[in-house]
Amino acid sequence: MGSGQYGEVRKCRHKITNIVRAVKILNKEKLDKLETDRFNNEIEILKSFDHPNILKLYEFYEDEKRFYLVTELCTGGELFDKIA
Repeated sequence: MGSGQYGEVRKCRHKITNIVRAVKILNKEKLDKLETDRFNNEIEILKSFDHPNILKLYEFYEDEKRFYLVTELCTGGELFDKIA
């Protein structure tokens, strides 16, 4: 779906429910200590939110090389493009 400086976003499908979600994959090697701390803080904040206007974080995983954030799938293009 897209890529950026630290990783990429892909569509995924839950194997049991068949619901389509988005997974943001971040490469740990590209994050320094400060960015990793900010990222972990962002995860804690997103976990605590349950609001229709805020992206829903469903799951969070990590392995030795990457972080994986499973979120609701938002379609319709880039928000920045809509604002501009």
